This record gives sequence, C-alpha cells and structure tokens, in this order.
Amino acid sequence: MMPFTLISLAAVVSGNTNIIMLGQLSDAEQVGIYRVALQGSLLVTFSLQVVNAIITPQIAALYAGGKLAELQTLVRRSARLITLTALPAAVLLVLIGEWLIVTLFGPAYAASYLPMTALACGTLVTAMFGSLAQLLEMTGNERETARALWLTTGANVLLNFVLIPQLEALGAAIATACSVVMWNILLYRKVRSKLGINPTVLSKAEVSK
Repeated sequence: MMPFTLISLAAVVSGNTNIIMLGQLSDAEQVGIYRVALQGSLLVTFSLQVVNAIITPQIAALYAGGKLAELQTLVRRSARLITLTALPAAVLLVLIGEWLIVTLFGPAYAASYLPMTALACGTLVTAMFGSLAQLLEMTGNERETARALWLTTGANVLLNFVLIPQLEALGAAIATACSVVMWNILLYRKVRSKLGINPTVLSKAEVSK
C-alpha cells in the first residue's frame, strides 16, 4: 500500500512544482502563461489517459495468468494506438497552437505557445514509450515507479531553479519535458529488466524472457 501512496504523493508534488516555483522565481503573469500552456498540452494526453485506463486491468490479468506473449502484444498495440492519436495532436499544436491560444485566451497569452509546445513534446515521448507505469504497478513492481517518480521530481525541481530565472514559463515547461523523458527512460529500463517486455511503439512481438 505504501508504494502507491508514495506514487500518489509524488504525482501531486510533481504536478504543482512548476506553478509554485514559477510564482516564487518569476511572477503571476508567468504562472498564467504556464497554466494556459498546460491546458493546451492536455490535447496530447487525452488518448494516453483513455487507453491506459482501459488496458490496466488487462495487464494485471494477463500477467497473473503468465501470458507474457499476449501482454507484449497488448502493450505494443496500445502504444501504437496512443501514438497514432497523440502525434497528430502534437503536430496540430505546433502548427496552429499560437492561433488557438490567441483565439481562445486572447493576445496576452500568445507567449504560452512555446511552453505548450515543449510540454506537448514531453507528452508525445510518453505516448511512444507506452504504458510503462501501468506495467510496473500491475505486476508488483510499483516501488520502481515510486522511486523513478521521486527521482525525476527532484530533477524537475533542480531544472526549474536553473531554467525559470532565465526562461520563465518556457523554462518551467522545458524542465518538465526533460524530467518526463528521464522518467520514461528509467521506467523503460525497469520494465525490460524485470518483465522482459518492450512496450514502446517500435517494439516487436517477442518477449525477451
């Protein structure tokens, strides 16, 4: 029970770190710009959240039944589905994101475009890596998720200290994107070593163990 509590606590801390640090190291205007960027980037996360919610119980059932080959197929297909929907959303934000922000929130928030793009890129990386956290948490390896999340939350804090004074909201967004990439790499290595499964969008059908 404790690892899941630590995961939930780390998620809350990580989700609020940038806004709190922007308020301390910059000003309220930059907090507003970051909030708009964060809302825009949610367009890329939608499919990720939906697909993961659907396959999480299936991951637990297949692992409990020792059906690793079927589990590999499931996570490979889900990663491809998530990426197939997340990639067009990310491209859309890159191409017309500034226009969308100005249209929906006004010209005062045009500066949210670059932070939104950085956040969207970080989310796209998560989509391509697949359902890493779900694989670990549903197979008794939730401690690995907790460790990785706390480690990358700490990295996010350090990056915020460095980048926010220089780049303000964009710095906070870059810090988040970098910590997200780091989190995915850490979890990917644990999934490969403990489960022998490759959940990424480029994976093949074979299980390595």
